[in-house]
Amino acid sequence: DCPGRAAHAPPLRHSFQRESPMQLDEHFQRRLNEARMFFAEGKALAAEKIYRDLLKPDLPAGGRVLVLDGLGRCLHIQGRLEEAETFFRESLRFLEELFGPNHIHVAGGLQNLARLRSERGECEEAATLDERALDILKQNLPADDLRIADALLNLSSHQYTAKKYDAAEANL
Repeated sequence: DCPGRAAHAPPLRHSFQRESPMQLDEHFQRRLNEARMFFAEGKALAAEKIYRDLLKPDLPAGGRVLVLDGLGRCLHIQGRLEEAETFFRESLRFLEELFGPNHIHVAGGLQNLARLRSERGECEEAATLDERALDILKQNLPADDLRIADALLNLSSHQYTAKKYDAAEANL
């Protein structure tokens, strides 16, 4: 494991549901909220079951990314890291397709992957993902936004553990 704050940071929530019109019916929304509630209560297995039930071939891309991200988080917290990575990567692919490669939601997907890589002890890979996420955040947010500060802390933690001391210090 890469020690430090990054491994324990909470998973990012995707807020794009409010920003883009998605054709998701009321039943889907209700079940999605139920899965999120179970996850928040520490019932990852119950949440995983709902997310898997929601993952249908005809699910619109916006709904699909929400479900894939939720599944990734459920599997991640259960320690099923390889499975979680598959869902996080697919979620990231959809985020890039929906919003473009430099959108703030893509940064969130990259940070989810970085945390997972950190837990595996792959700190150089985690740092690379965090660097890209930080670049995206800097392009899209004011310089004093707390999400940039958080991303800098995560990045420097991964760099330090990867023995890139000068780079880590430069980010603090």
